[in-house]
Order: sequence, then C-alpha cells, then structure tokens
Amino acid sequence: METPGTPANPTRPTLPTTIKPRSTTPTKRHRRIRADEKPREEIIASAVKRIANAWPTGRPPLALDAADLESEGDADSDEADSDQGVPAIRELIDHLQRSGTSAAPVVRLADPPENFEALRESCSRDGHGALIRVTPNDLDDSVLPLDRLIEARVQDLGIGSPALIDVILDFGAVGGENAVAIASRLGRFLVSDLTRQPWRTVAVAAGAFPSDLSGVQANTFGVLPRLDKELWQNLNRLDVGRPLDFADYAVAHPLLPVGGAFAAPPQLRYTVDDAWLVLKGRRQDRRGHAQFFDICRALVEREGAAFRPDLSWGDNYIWDAAHSVNSPVARPGNATTWRSIATSHHLAWVARSLRERDEP
Repeated sequence: METPGTPANPTRPTLPTTIKPRSTTPTKRHRRIRADEKPREEIIASAVKRIANAWPTGRPPLALDAADLESEGDADSDEADSDQGVPAIRELIDHLQRSGTSAAPVVRLADPPENFEALRESCSRDGHGALIRVTPNDLDDSVLPLDRLIEARVQDLGIGSPALIDVILDFGAVGGENAVAIASRLGRFLVSDLTRQPWRTVAVAAGAFPSDLSGVQANTFGVLPRLDKELWQNLNRLDVGRPLDFADYAVAHPLLPVGGAFAAPPQLRYTVDDAWLVLKGRRQDRRGHAQFFDICRALVEREGAAFRPDLSWGDNYIWDAAHSVNSPVARPGNATTWRSIATSHHLAWVARSLRERDEP
C-alpha cells in the first residue's frame, strides 16, 4: 500500500488513523508482463489474496490502483484478449467484493472510455465511489478546465454525487527545491479548479525520496528534506475554501526501479519532522546484515528520549534490534524487512502528526 496514498488529513476523516490506503498492483515499470510470464489471471488472484489478508472484511474501503497491470494496448496480444477485454481494475474489485474486502477504483482522466463503462456496474453496486488521480500531464491535450474534465469522468462512472469522489493531484517526483517551486506555481491554478466542487476529499501528492541511497555515505547519517511535505504546505496555505489532504509515496521513489535488483546494504529510512534520517552499512562488510543492529543502536541514541518504541511495529523492531544483546529474539532481517520497518514508522509518524498538529 502506498500513501497517494496517504491521502490535512491525509485521507479520510472516517478512518481513525487518518490514513486512507491506496493499494497498487505490480507495475510494468518494475516488471513487464510478457507471454512467457505468469498470466494476468494468476497475478490478479495473487494480488487479491494479499490485499484481502492485509485489509480484511469490516474495514473501510481502500482505493485500488491497477493501471500498471493493464496491457499496453496491443490488440493482438493475449493480454488484450484476456477476459474479453475486462479491465484489470474491474476484475480485482469484483474478486475482492466476493471475498468481503471493500475497494473503490482509482481512475485517471486519460483512461480509455471502456474502462469507465466497465466500472459503472461495480460503482453502482458497491456505493464506495471512486478516486480520480490527476497529473499535470492530463491537461496537455484538453482545453477544458480541470473541474469540467473530472465531472465528465464522474458521469462516465455513473456516480451521481461529488461526495463519493476523492481527487488526488499527483505531481510525482519532486527531486529538488526548483521542482517544488515549479509545482507550487502550477498547483495554485490547478487547486483552484479542483476545489470548485464539493468532492469528498482533495489531496496533493508528491514523492521526494530519492530512487536510491548512493548519495548517502555509509555509517554516516544522511538528512534528506521532505520536499513533498513542503509542496503540500505551500498549496495548503492557499485560500481555496477547504483544507487539502496530504498524500505521499512514503520512503520510496514514485517510480519503481527498472532492471535487475542488487543486494542493498543494511539500512534505515526514518521519518522525522521535515526530513528523513538515513543510515546505511557497507555492502562488503564481513558482518553482513548484522550491521543492522549497529544502525538501529545509532538511531535510538541519536533520537534519545524522542524515540517512541510504541509508535509503530517498525519502531518496536528498531528498539529490539538496538538492544539485541539483551533481546535474543531480535533478527537483522533483510531488504524487505528494512523497507517494511521504514514504511511502518512513516505511516504512524504522519498519522500522529496530523492528529496532533494538522501537519504531516
């Protein structure tokens, strides 16, 4: 799950944690679906199982984004003929609905008309509404104001009330102060358009975490500014008649990496007020993953009394690892563990900060 994701308040006030989850299926940017790989049916079945386990019956609806699972439009491919052209998002939502998990579709302004037509039935049946994801690129080929474009897509979905629509204005990667400044200028105009209708929520999303940690020296704390938060602050100060929700990509870059993966050294990505603290070990260190204990110990010592092991599962894991001498159950984990710890802490930090200060 991701946080455009975490849509002040990132998301929806009906959730006690103030986090509205948006789940994204495997992306073609990361792995291209080919004829010699798993068929789409297997990928969808696996995704449904994992989502249902993570978001069981009785929880509020999650917003489900399956755009990267759709075929790229090759009419002669097996993917294009799968399930007589039923969009992957419709298949996923129908399977989840049968398993008891509530989900609403994430759609884009540039999605093909048949996607909206295919989703009309599920939107009418479930009553969860939809989340519309808008990027600045969506405006390139249209002379219509942004609010009119969104209204047209809402009509295509057969949804009669704007109170069932969440809108995310997603700026993608903001890799420096110049990118934040440009996005802030553009956002002034787009946000004014977005807030003309009483949508259920309007969120500003961006991602400022780098694609890798090559710019951070080993065994030295790196401090990376949370520029996505700065962008949200710039736009949330505008007088548009309503607060803007916050959305981000947590401790990941908006674009998943392409190509073969490499073995990452032990590392922590730790969210604080306006920055991420980053500490990593050395890939060739003979201690291997055991360096993670030293990394956790260094972070706990740096944060001192401000460190809260009870904030999240991830913080508790860091605490146990930092005290590994007296905690034989602690394990150093692997790259998946380290990213899970960082995401757990980030979500808990943002949710607590929003509750206490109305800022992420």
